[in-house]
Amino acid sequence: MDLLWEEFQHGQTKVKVGSHLRALSRRAIERNSRNHRVSVRETGRAIERKGILERRLEKHAGVLMEKKNAKKERKNDSGEVFHEPPAGAQRLFSSEKVIPKDYGLPNPSWSKDLRLLFDQFMKKCEDGSWKRLPSYRQNPTQTLKDFQTRFVDPRFMNEEQVSKAQQFSRSLEEGLGFEYVMFYNKVEKKMVCLFQGGLHLQGVPGFVHGGAIATIIDVTTGMCAIAEGIAMTANLNIDYKKPIPLCSVVVVTSQLSKTEGRKLFISCTVQSVDEKTLYTQATGEKLHCL
Repeated sequence: MDLLWEEFQHGQTKVKVGSHLRALSRRAIERNSRNHRVSVRETGRAIERKGILERRLEKHAGVLMEKKNAKKERKNDSGEVFHEPPAGAQRLFSSEKVIPKDYGLPNPSWSKDLRLLFDQFMKKCEDGSWKRLPSYRQNPTQTLKDFQTRFVDPRFMNEEQVSKAQQFSRSLEEGLGFEYVMFYNKVEKKMVCLFQGGLHLQGVPGFVHGGAIATIIDVTTGMCAIAEGIAMTANLNIDYKKPIPLCSVVVVTSQLSKTEGRKLFISCTVQSVDEKTLYTQATGEKLHCL
């Protein structure tokens, strides 16, 4: 009997302990559930506060952008008033004058050699014998209208498309494509282009693509011809002597040799900075557009 009584008491203790543990588990679950609900509510409030803060920041940023894009009046040396366009704006057919970015000026991608040559030619410009030519992604409005009047079929005069068109040699990002600046000597009828071929102009690994070389020659000879009036390329003969290393600086020199009626005969060389290496020679004919 004593043994049975002890077993009974032991069983009762196990039951009590089990019940106590289950009660503790339920309270723990309830407590965790309450904590979870509180955590969810706090997280929701935090997200809501974050959203409000972000909307306020966006509104503030929008106000700042509007102020930044507000047109500002500037005057040039002659006192003429220009209006700076909003950031990224391209207004080609507009009555108000804008100041587009001049890509013929130094930027961070220019090498030391290109900057040094630029400074040397800028000094030559001081006495008026040479003149640096500005360079833009889009054609000047008057030049564009002149070409449209003479050559563009009215059926293809889509104003929206024309307003988005860019110069091929200026269509790549700075440092990746054609980095160049041109100087013109009117007395000598000579155009000098300081050219640095970017990484996206590669042909044979490590060297500038032959088509890119042809492009910069055509641009240089074309500008030399346009200095005499509106003209277009009729013929271009190129003799490649040596490949041009990628990202190196070369000097493209173009000169008007003679004129016969509407024909302009132009020669061109592409040389190293020290003039010891001749990379390319070219001759071309340009036609005056009457």
